[in-house]
Amino acid sequence: MDSNLIISCIRVVGNIAAGNTDCTKYLFDRKIIPCMQQLLYSSNKLIRHEACWTLSNLAASDAEQVR
Repeated sequence: MDSNLIISCIRVVGNIAAGNTDCTKYLFDRKIIPCMQQLLYSSNKLIRHEACWTLSNLAASDAEQVR
């Protein structure tokens, strides 16, 4: 798969994760974390970077949701 497409998709998810609690709840409910974790093993440094950014946005959300 084209790495530019993957990076663009991760950025979309990361921007959603940066939204309000409803946005992050939507992602948590859809089990996004295992998907992002899998991307951390990519050989592409930018994919790993974007996945980390998305996970950091999720981690910065409401403490109850993170638990």
